[in-house]
Amino acid sequence: MVVPIVFSLVTLVLLLSYIKWEKKCKEKFGSITNAPDVVVKREDRHFVLLFLFIFLTLVAWTFYLELDPF
Repeated sequence: MVVPIVFSLVTLVLLLSYIKWEKKCKEKFGSITNAPDVVVKREDRHFVLLFLFIFLTLVAWTFYLELDPF
């Protein structure tokens, strides 16, 4: 029960940090497309981490539901 909740919380934190970063980037550069390459590469890492944790969250919930359905 703890593992899916932890993965969900980490995914939520990553998503919120990405949204905060994107907002800061828009304020500073006007948009992400106007940002320097170094900043955009950081965005790519955020996307990879975000999708990795979303995938792991789904896997964790699937295993949890298979082991203890309701």
